[in-house]
Amino acid sequence: ALAMDGETVISGAYLADAKGVNSGAAYVYEVEDGGWSETTKLVPTDGTADDLFGAYNSISLRNSIATIGSFRSDAKGVNSGAAYVFLRSGTQWSEHTRLTAMDGQAGDRFGIATSTDGRGVLVGAFFHDHVGANSGAAYAFQILHENGEPCDSGTQCVGDYCADGVCCDTLCGGACEACSVPAGAPANGACALLDPTRVCRTAAGACD
Repeated sequence: ALAMDGETVISGAYLADAKGVNSGAAYVYEVEDGGWSETTKLVPTDGTADDLFGAYNSISLRNSIATIGSFRSDAKGVNSGAAYVFLRSGTQWSEHTRLTAMDGQAGDRFGIATSTDGRGVLVGAFFHDHVGANSGAAYAFQILHENGEPCDSGTQCVGDYCADGVCCDTLCGGACEACSVPAGAPANGACALLDPTRVCRTAAGACD
């Protein structure tokens, strides 16, 4: 499996033995100094032998979200399948969540294919029996980010607030507040005054 977005590529190696024989892995490549370099190896925290993480059409990538299927995972029964969402913050990738079908069963192969638009995820389960044996199904998920994780809008955040490119604990705004380290806050995800000695009038967008 292979996915590309801008100057980032993720390639699957579904027979890699990172978490056991044929557990699978995925490798992240990015443009550095005019060339491509391997920057990260992704594996699920609960991966096991024969999961085949990163096989076939199971990798999708958009902006700072990567989804990678593990269609022989036994999360809901033998070969029921799972998919893992990884988020990028700066240059670092971290596992965000494991996705499974609420009605998942053994043999569904959930995670055989994935797709993401950077806000939601679609995961296929091609042997699910919804309207007949092996008729198949696809499951849609919305990825909600915790405070401090990257965002484009408040709809992506658990708390509904996005400021300075990260999910924020409050509706952070005005000329003297910030919610990310690059914008001047002491930590990502917590709205703070740029100058603690001043009072911020958020509605007016100014400081006193």
